[in-house]
Amino acid sequence: FIIAGAYAVYAVNTAFALDPILAGLLFTPLFYGLGVVIYRIYYVSFERAGEQSLRGLVFFFGLLFIAEVALILAYGVDYRLIEAPYIGRSVSIGSIGTSLRLGVPCVVGLLLTLALYLFLAKTFYGKAIMGVSQDSLALRLMGANPIQIKTIAFGLGMATASLAGALLIIIVPIEPSMGRE
Repeated sequence: FIIAGAYAVYAVNTAFALDPILAGLLFTPLFYGLGVVIYRIYYVSFERAGEQSLRGLVFFFGLLFIAEVALILAYGVDYRLIEAPYIGRSVSIGSIGTSLRLGVPCVVGLLLTLALYLFLAKTFYGKAIMGVSQDSLALRLMGANPIQIKTIAFGLGMATASLAGALLIIIVPIEPSMGRE
């Protein structure tokens, strides 16, 4: 899903010359919704039936290969890269220099990590996400629906994965099968 996010940003960047970070932020709600749909399919097919272990793993490997083949059919196997004003520039402070190609994704990644930390530590849903991973029954006793919390968590994971894809394509060229490693 990181690679799918990177290709979504690539498509918007090449078609409209939109900044990759802005494009990544615009795709986050779309990928959140996609994550909600995928988790609901997973839940109905496997988790509710009590078969989430091996069959659920096969489900997600299947999604990986479907996404990879779809990207290969749409874009081929060539490496793709994007254009942005800060790519190719560098900043030097004294004798220490860094490329903005690496610095901008680092700063955005740190801000994303801080935002996720604050969300998980300070909000009800964040605490519920941490709680459902530890004890689903206790969370249910506190009045929260574990399925709804897992759905939010999976959607949030997909949204952050798409933003990570936007940061990845700034750093390196991408191709559809690079997610397998």
